[in-house]
Amino acid sequence: MAKFKVAAVQTYSEVYESEKNLASMCRSIEEAARNGARLIVFPECMNAGYVWKDPESAVKAADPIPGRFTEEIGKLTKKYNVFVATGMSERHNGKVFNAGALVGPQGLIGKYEKNFLFDFDPYFFALGETGYPVYKTEIGNIGMFICADARIPEGARALTMNGANILLHLTNSTTHEQHLSHVPTRGNENEVWMISADKAGREEGLTYPGHTLIIAPDGTVKAEGGQFDHGILYADIDTAEVDRVRATEDSIISTRRPDTYGILGEPYESLPLARVTAKAVVPSEVAVLVAAVQVTNTDGNFAAALERAVQVGYEAGKENSRIVVFPELFLGTANLSPAQARELAGHTPEILKAFAAPAKAWGAWYVLDSVEQADGGLYHTTFVVGPSGEVVERYRKVHLNAAERKWAKAGSSYCVLNLPFGNLGLMTGHEVRYCEVARVLTCMGADIIAVPSAWEAERDANLFLRERALENKIFVVASNRLDSKVGGESRILLPSGALQHKSECGQFDYTFGYLNLVWARDKQIRPGTELFKNRRPELYDTIIGADHKAQRQRA
Repeated sequence: MAKFKVAAVQTYSEVYESEKNLASMCRSIEEAARNGARLIVFPECMNAGYVWKDPESAVKAADPIPGRFTEEIGKLTKKYNVFVATGMSERHNGKVFNAGALVGPQGLIGKYEKNFLFDFDPYFFALGETGYPVYKTEIGNIGMFICADARIPEGARALTMNGANILLHLTNSTTHEQHLSHVPTRGNENEVWMISADKAGREEGLTYPGHTLIIAPDGTVKAEGGQFDHGILYADIDTAEVDRVRATEDSIISTRRPDTYGILGEPYESLPLARVTAKAVVPSEVAVLVAAVQVTNTDGNFAAALERAVQVGYEAGKENSRIVVFPELFLGTANLSPAQARELAGHTPEILKAFAAPAKAWGAWYVLDSVEQADGGLYHTTFVVGPSGEVVERYRKVHLNAAERKWAKAGSSYCVLNLPFGNLGLMTGHEVRYCEVARVLTCMGADIIAVPSAWEAERDANLFLRERALENKIFVVASNRLDSKVGGESRILLPSGALQHKSECGQFDYTFGYLNLVWARDKQIRPGTELFKNRRPELYDTIIGADHKAQRQRA
């Protein structure tokens, strides 16, 4: 394990001015090295800018890797015993790649070529051919990814599962959602050191928003640049922090369930999502009013809480809500003990029966989270009671937190319920932290994800929840317990990640949202940039695990 200082350079590069850009980089390398940095990180496409006149100009502007550009950098990495990562436009075999180069004291260590091309990237760049390499160095295991690679979760996750404990994000971000959502989420969910070096300035109609970031494995922001400033940000890194975070009982990386992620390795054409998005629809027929209700048993009085929940649920149905979502384990007390879990399991049939009447009365679907007794044990189960008054779906939570592992058996599959107006996926509580869960549900065709919640940290509500909507372009309805560490404020999010509606913090506060699901059927975020068609599932073997990889090879 290593302790050292990292430097992230927030700067700019000029189109076609390779020599000028190189000289500027060399000055920054020398400054950072003299200030004690061992790892120096630059933004995307530093050698010759980013917006060229045409593809021919891009070819001329690009440099080979290795080549003179990396060799000049190598002279300084050798002189100062440092490591430098920089984005470059790379010319190789008649193609141009949006690449990252890692140079160490002994010269070029390796490169990465961008896998998720964004907006007009394909006009200039070929799709990457390197996969997701991780380079083992004396200061840590380093993986690089570039700009829009962060807009979907698989790239950073693949690098992490390939062994990276330091992720370098080399970027020319063109929207603020990168530094507000994508980059912090990639750092938090992978429990790595995240260094995101961005440009600041304007180039041929693009405005780079700065906000270079250095984020610790526990999600703490160690340094952040401003929107317009040029300069060097520093932070001290201890790679042992990665292991310490992953050794905690609720580590995200240590409690993944790759045995349940197999669909993420399937080609787009085979996904249920492909069939859903190809189907012609009448917009008014794929719309629904949803409600997030936050009635919670905060005083241990089950009978009173159930009566209150049915009352509010009935009111929501009367107001034309056709999906009504309640919080996580809403009729039990917070952080159930094994004895309390058994007690709540005994009440579950009563809960389901109580909601049959409003479900029948209003033709609505009620999402109810409780404890289920089955198979000789207990499950943390989210039930859906439908207009027939019967349970039409149940989701047994796949990822259990430390408290739940004391009394619950883990589920092994995910649920998407096909309703007359669209498709409802189910995700429970802290599973919002696992990028794979919402990704699997969207691949299964979900338009909406209902999330009975009990937020334990601000990042659950204000980072992960937003990112799940944004990276999947899907609606999210989250109902939160009033007595969780981050209580109340249940919310409905749009496929843009924007907050549509939010509750206050009272027992009778609930919020409505009218959702036209057509929005969730279009997974483009720019013309030609599609969040699922443009994935590279052939590169996700370490995400889905050895068993799924073997199954795919046999097929």
